[in-house]
Amino acid sequence: MKNKYELFNDMSINDDYEIHKLSQDDKDKLFYNLVKDINKEKKDNKKTYKKGIIASVICLSISAALLSNDNVLALVQNIGKQIESFLGKKEDEYNGYKVEVNKSCEDKGIKVSLLEVLLDDENLLLSMNIDTSNFDESKLKKGLFSNKNYYLPEATVYIDGKKFVETGGATRYERKQNNSQNFLTSLSLENIDTNNDGRSDINNYHILDNLDPNKDYDVKVVFDEVGVQKYGLIPRVMNDKFEFIKGNWEFDFTVNGKKIIGETKVFDINKEISINDKDFKALINIEQLRVSPVSVKLSYTSKIGEGYSFENRDIEIELLDQDGKSISYGGSGRYNKDENYMENVLEGNLEDNQKLKSIKILPYQYYREKNSDNPKYHHRIEYEDKAIIIDLN
Repeated sequence: MKNKYELFNDMSINDDYEIHKLSQDDKDKLFYNLVKDINKEKKDNKKTYKKGIIASVICLSISAALLSNDNVLALVQNIGKQIESFLGKKEDEYNGYKVEVNKSCEDKGIKVSLLEVLLDDENLLLSMNIDTSNFDESKLKKGLFSNKNYYLPEATVYIDGKKFVETGGATRYERKQNNSQNFLTSLSLENIDTNNDGRSDINNYHILDNLDPNKDYDVKVVFDEVGVQKYGLIPRVMNDKFEFIKGNWEFDFTVNGKKIIGETKVFDINKEISINDKDFKALINIEQLRVSPVSVKLSYTSKIGEGYSFENRDIEIELLDQDGKSISYGGSGRYNKDENYMENVLEGNLEDNQKLKSIKILPYQYYREKNSDNPKYHHRIEYEDKAIIIDLN
């Protein structure tokens, strides 16, 4: 299993909402509240939005000059299956959806390479590599750490005259080799900044619903910092520390959404699910299910009754295929404190996309008796009679 913290590194928070990364894995539920507290601190640290930093940047296409690096050579040789390999797919399965970019950009001694791009429903998937061979690690703060990991917290994305912000998403890594590491990162395309202040003014934007399938679009992706996660030397005793290296890593390419648009199914469900237990009440509004060749996304809101809070009791959703296998992967939520409800986007993993015939939307209650990671204090109550089944055919 990937490091649980990787799912949460990239959250961004505005002043009106707290944004959480959610997981459907029961063993990971403990991190729900932990991460929320961590990111309250990140919110305070990021209230002042940063302006672009003028830097000396070297940007170049992957060429013979770079092939002397064995890691880069291996990447070039496997460009045709980079995204597929991270998602457990067959080689070339996403041909026609993805675009080969094959560019590198170096700043502050950190070389970032963008190999492939796939425009998905509300997301931009990027197959990338970070090489820190030329980075002077002596500049990092000292401490007792067992290891460190470099990552890209988020980016600003420009498409069709729109500026997408708060793009942080989950990242999947391959094992690090020397100072080079391959990874697949997902950038959210749901939040648009209309007044250039770095904050989201339009939320829950559906980019595939707003693109002309017969038009090519120029895309610019700008990373202005590289994150360093330094793992505590003694787990659960010494906390991880995060440090950020300012710079500029910028990439330009062109996408066409015709194929992904034509094969994305949208189901407007708009059904309420009411939970009225003796000791627990909740209301869920299932809004929309979107199924692309790459991903599943369910939009819903959840509200729990008076006397309860999302701190220790919650109502959630799990997505299952026609065989009862969970396809839930993660997601995000915006918590409205004043009205005590969550706006949620739950994501599904389509590693077995060819076999996906139907999706069950299963609500369940999660609660824990006390602040403990002991499984006996963590409980899950499923509401099978409230489940909704969507036939994808």
